[in-house]
Amino acid sequence: MTEKLNVLLIIIDALRAGNLPCYGYSKNTAPTIDKISRNAVVFEDAYSTTNSTDISLTSIMTGYYPATHGIRAHGAGIPREFIADFTAKRIRTLPEYLRDAGYRTYGIDWLGRWHTRGFDFYLGLEKKTTTGGMGERTSSPSRLAKNILRRVTKALPDSITHSRKLSSLRRRYMDLLSPILGSRLTERAIATLKQNGDKPFFMLIHYWDTHIPYRTTDEIYEEFKPSDIDSSPTLEEISRNWLPVRRRTYLNYARILGIRTVAEMKALYDAAIRYVDNNLQKLFTFMQDAGIYDNTLIIITSDHGESLDEHGVYFAHHTLYDPTIHVPLIIVNLNEKGKRVKGFVQHVDLVPTILETLGMDVKIKNLDGTSLVPFINSGKSDKSFIIVEEAASERKLAIRTHIWKHIYAPDPARAVCKWCRTIHGGEQELYNLRDDPAEIKNIVEHEEEVAKELRSILDESLRSFERKGERLKLMNKIRKMLT
Repeated sequence: MTEKLNVLLIIIDALRAGNLPCYGYSKNTAPTIDKISRNAVVFEDAYSTTNSTDISLTSIMTGYYPATHGIRAHGAGIPREFIADFTAKRIRTLPEYLRDAGYRTYGIDWLGRWHTRGFDFYLGLEKKTTTGGMGERTSSPSRLAKNILRRVTKALPDSITHSRKLSSLRRRYMDLLSPILGSRLTERAIATLKQNGDKPFFMLIHYWDTHIPYRTTDEIYEEFKPSDIDSSPTLEEISRNWLPVRRRTYLNYARILGIRTVAEMKALYDAAIRYVDNNLQKLFTFMQDAGIYDNTLIIITSDHGESLDEHGVYFAHHTLYDPTIHVPLIIVNLNEKGKRVKGFVQHVDLVPTILETLGMDVKIKNLDGTSLVPFINSGKSDKSFIIVEEAASERKLAIRTHIWKHIYAPDPARAVCKWCRTIHGGEQELYNLRDDPAEIKNIVEHEEEVAKELRSILDESLRSFERKGERLKLMNKIRKMLT
């Protein structure tokens, strides 16, 4: 047992809050999370700052909105100037704060690039590590092997390809090609903790199984497999107009497993949640047996949510509707237990909350986020709105209050979704969430003054964050000149 509280941050990629039992879901997708949530703090209205992983993870790890930290695109679409801008600001990350405070820091993830900052050990495809002899380089999956398997499967008759035995063989083969399978991350996390010793640790585990193509086992899928799929659209039908072709290939894994319909794919998503949940049970059992569970601050969240069929968006996380931005947030081993907190909180609030809980609140004065400790004590957040932005498949901004949601495209040319070739909801959207929680009826033409007022608040908020980002860059430049 260490004197300092350990920190375990678990990010379950593309996990929407609405598919967890502790958020009211009827299916038993996550018994482990459900069980621990009863003695934890559950935030009912937690939201991401974006719907893309690179941007979101940067906000989670820094406590800054995208407009402040400068990473406002995702993956291969990130311009070099965004990364240069982020580097010039020299924004400190959560693992850097904690490493300076005497923590060992471990990243069980593979994104690489700036996400590796502050980690003593980072399990990634893009980085060899040398710390303590624990580094490894994982080879990337064989695209050729996957394509061969897909072509062979397509050539076989349905009577063979739909057989359970062949499906199991295909799944096992695909699992061998996956370096980020949840079980492998869990095994690495446990092995790393075994070697940690008595020093306090910070560990990030980023599970990807709930990201399309949704990874699970045959046994778990059978539990969630729908009985009636005749009326469900096929994957071929919904993906026919997707552009570019690369987007359609995301469904190939599901097709290889014999999954053909939207209903089956939604069941596969639920089964992927259970697969991650089973891994968490294994991890938590180890921590309890090792005597470190009760002395570890455990945070469970996701980088963003997922659309399963809402608004005509299938198995993706573009758009800024609630299914893609409402995320779970559960914190275990705070002084408060079995408490549910209502009201808006966002990912930018995690760094200040963790640092204050560890007695390091002196570090959090200039962050965009605020500590959630007062809200935990009162049981309710006093934030009146949240802001979210999208910059991957399309460029849109949103502000959400408890009654209204306003979404708009600052550049009409970038409002067209590059995956679906449509403008989801139009260039300007306004929803009365009290009357229309599913965000179906766009009433922007009937409530122009409301939309105008909300946009003014949103634009001014973004400008203030952008100004803060410029100040951070200037301060870092001055520091360099003086040293």
